[in-house]
Amino acid sequence: MVLFQACGGAGPKACSHQPPEPIFKGIEGLENHEFERTGNDALERVDIPDPAFNLSIELYQSGCDALRQEFRIIVHEPYEVDTPAPLCAAHVANIFRMLAEKHAVRLGPLHNWAQLILDNAQRMVYNEPVPIPEGGVYLQIDKVHQTKGAILTLVIAQ
Repeated sequence: MVLFQACGGAGPKACSHQPPEPIFKGIEGLENHEFERTGNDALERVDIPDPAFNLSIELYQSGCDALRQEFRIIVHEPYEVDTPAPLCAAHVANIFRMLAEKHAVRLGPLHNWAQLILDNAQRMVYNEPVPIPEGGVYLQIDKVHQTKGAILTLVIAQ
């Protein structure tokens, strides 16, 4: 159902990108997968019970022409309150590398993102977009503490 249309337009504009698809579905070592899509927005959830990475991931994908992915990594163990943004970014990069190893074809691109994050980690400040000119995107890191863990957020957007 279309909620908004431009005045005088002949209908909704076609998106230059296809609607999001699940990336974590059916991958060994990942549990409790859920995927919900509404138009060009999607939410994907998965648990990673690996003892070295006891965490869950929520992936929010949105956009029609300018894409945006927000990875919310829920760490189920204590996380240092005073962790600097570059170290938090490196932690997210390590999680991306671990995920890329679980399925080289479907999750392999996360290895490239991990390297891009590491290459720019020293420029990162919490909740500030960092433009990546060679990729035409920006990265943004954030961290929210909870009673027994933290939520590490990485946004990749055009």
